[in-house]
Amino acid sequence: ESVKAKIAEKKLASEDIIGIGLGVPGAVDADGMCLQAVNLGWSKLNVVKELESLTGFKVKAGNDATLRHSVSSGEAADRDIRTCSLLPSEQA
Repeated sequence: ESVKAKIAEKKLASEDIIGIGLGVPGAVDADGMCLQAVNLGWSKLNVVKELESLTGFKVKAGNDATLRHSVSSGEAADRDIRTCSLLPSEQA
């Protein structure tokens, strides 16, 4: 629901979105498997497949602290990413 609300808020069309980046408070492997996120009660959950199934968009996932650093350091801008919205976990 949060993803759909953010898309509507930004007045984006589906074709304007190239994908979703998901920050998880725990370890995530290269295949999008959340190995463990204790505070969310997740263990061995493929968060990429789950979110792709729910949204229809391509998803990349990683550790939330690492991704937050990439966004705040301007690394996202270096990759020609024009819009990035962070949704806190209580909204996701």
